[in-house]
Amino acid sequence: MSAMTNVREFIESLPNESRFIGETAIKELRQNGISWEWLETALSIKSKEDWSKYGFGLLFTDTFRAQVQKKLSKQKSREVGSLWSEDEQPEKTASKVAFNDGGLREVHRGAETFLIKSRPATSKPIDKMTEAEFWAMVIEQRRQTELFCARCWPDTYGEEDEYLRQYEIEDHGMKDEEIARKYLQ
Repeated sequence: MSAMTNVREFIESLPNESRFIGETAIKELRQNGISWEWLETALSIKSKEDWSKYGFGLLFTDTFRAQVQKKLSKQKSREVGSLWSEDEQPEKTASKVAFNDGGLREVHRGAETFLIKSRPATSKPIDKMTEAEFWAMVIEQRRQTELFCARCWPDTYGEEDEYLRQYEIEDHGMKDEEIARKYLQ
């Protein structure tokens, strides 16, 4: 059986109120990129009675997520070299980021290197930000969203490299205010 089927059967076997809460938690986690395999592993750590009694908030805590990830890693390490393992899919080119002294970050993707302006993140409320901090926040949020979408759905949003090329051109030819205003239109 697939991991999705196992998760669905687990949730459907819970009492009505717990089922609704479980479905809501699963939906939110899936929207945030959590895999069915991860969910199946997480649900197996506690008993059905515990999930019904205490709810699904545990799925959102960092310590529990680390526990699930550790269990998944152990499971995968046992599967390595197994006769009954699937052929691995080729991995996408990973990005490496390095910072240089000129306020730029070097993003290495395969053979290409992109020089993109490094903008410090601030945790201030918007009404306490300077204008420069606000523009930097707008740029970083937009770019992180675009890169995330390109990583998850390249057929719809295009490749990360295309966005990185665009950012490099913008950062070397436009002021932050111009870039942010363009993004806000």
